[in-house]
Amino acid sequence: ENVNELSQYMQAYIDNPEITLYNYYGNYNPAGSSFGKVRDGGTKNHQGLDIFAPKGTEVKACLKGTVVEANEADGNWGGLIVIEVTKEDLDRARKNYTLQYTGEKEKGDSYGRGEKRYLRYAHLSEISVSVNQPVSAGMVIGKSGNTGNASGQNVKARHLHFDISDIESPGRGIGDRENPAYYVRLVTPNENKQKNNTD
Repeated sequence: ENVNELSQYMQAYIDNPEITLYNYYGNYNPAGSSFGKVRDGGTKNHQGLDIFAPKGTEVKACLKGTVVEANEADGNWGGLIVIEVTKEDLDRARKNYTLQYTGEKEKGDSYGRGEKRYLRYAHLSEISVSVNQPVSAGMVIGKSGNTGNASGQNVKARHLHFDISDIESPGRGIGDRENPAYYVRLVTPNENKQKNNTD
């Protein structure tokens, strides 16, 4: 695998990924989909990156790794997959990114330990992998949805929640997490597409 292949697959988990422009209530608020203290006027953390995805969008593994969690009903996460990857592979996929929003951060204060990283895919409607299963970059692992605390969201807010941590169970907050925007090859959002989403 070369760096170009890794870069390609950091985009591949959702084809042509774009940040979710609308929040849970259907209000325009792209900052709230970014990583950091970006919600509720800068008083509440968001632990990952919300990628616009109509319900049923194929979700793919963005790096090779091993599934360590595959749960159809994991509390606020809803349908959740966690894939363990190596720090080396993730580091090789890192790109330049300039923070875009007030309160957005590069990483949490505790992030950076160990040689493993954990990629978390949440709010899924379908899960196609099982615990201990090896996955390859680009492999379909499930479908996006509106499960967990996304169940009551406005249809304009449909998304895949994606986050990166250095421990398998990082809990609440952003301390053990990194901003996925340094890895995801975001494209310019299509506001018309998101505003008129019906699923």
